[in-house]
Amino acid sequence: MTTLGERHGEGARAAFGPAGTMAAAYLVQSGERSSTDAVRRNLAVGPPSIEQIYYGLHLSRSEAEQPPLPVVAVSRLVDAPRRMWSWI
Repeated sequence: MTTLGERHGEGARAAFGPAGTMAAAYLVQSGERSSTDAVRRNLAVGPPSIEQIYYGLHLSRSEAEQPPLPVVAVSRLVDAPRRMWSWI
């Protein structure tokens, strides 16, 4: 899997955030990467949320476990300032 920047020679990267989480799920379910490697790949590109890290670490080839409510709540609370700055 290549990022947008690698394909087009630009500085932009497409493998972060929700897109990176979906790419991680694909890589794990296709057997190309382990869940830990897929999360490391996301961390190298950009700052995923705690929720996305939990989801990535709990991927397997047969299923994807959704984060429990406490993880979602803490993730969204911690990530709120970054999200608010993106609106400005």
